[in-house]
Amino acid sequence: DGDVRNITDWLPNTSFPQLPMHRRKEMTFLKRAYRRFSGMWKCPSKPFQTRWLASQNDFDRAWFIEEDVYFNGNWNKFLKAYTNDDSDLLACGFRYNTNNPRKDPLVEACEVCHSKHVHGLISIHRLSKNLARKTIKTLLANKTGHHEYFMPTVCYLDGECNLRTISKDKWIGSFHFRPAIDPSSMYKDKLYHPVKHWIEADPKLELVEDYDDLKEEIERTWKSEPIQKIPAGYE
Repeated sequence: DGDVRNITDWLPNTSFPQLPMHRRKEMTFLKRAYRRFSGMWKCPSKPFQTRWLASQNDFDRAWFIEEDVYFNGNWNKFLKAYTNDDSDLLACGFRYNTNNPRKDPLVEACEVCHSKHVHGLISIHRLSKNLARKTIKTLLANKTGHHEYFMPTVCYLDGECNLRTISKDKWIGSFHFRPAIDPSSMYKDKLYHPVKHWIEADPKLELVEDYDDLKEEIERTWKSEPIQKIPAGYE
């Protein structure tokens, strides 16, 4: 019940478990399903989180929050608001494309996405063990697809699984793919994505190629592109 403002505030606490993720381990587990399910950067985070929750006996649901999601307030206030929510996938928005004629390569690459499919804004989401197990079972049955389409669609097609949206009016400040959000424009007690924080580092380390150009580009998009609460078409 502490006044935790940022998720990273928990990390120095040695009682907070830190779980290692290994790309090779997840690739070995999911085999051919890994490449598409993991996403555009082939990161092990979504495969790992799903497999981890599916294997749990102590937890029925778990929150997963990407590092560029920011809540401008006390995280406990937001998380406790959904303590009694029984949904299988709770996220910032879903787009149901059942009658959408527009070709989307990620839909076509999703092997469970046919006439009925769903895309989810899941940079922050709460997943049930029930859906985690259904997702892993489907992946191991040699089906795959990008996690933002695959998990919501597995749930949508199941019939006994339920999707639910985080209240846009109460909790969402702005949630989209890009551009990055200027932290100075945030409202209190709202979720934002993506929020990029620049780390001052020794330039000799060369941690990021073309660091100055990249920073300038993101700062330019703050000013030149409109910010929406969530993209059009999402419920």
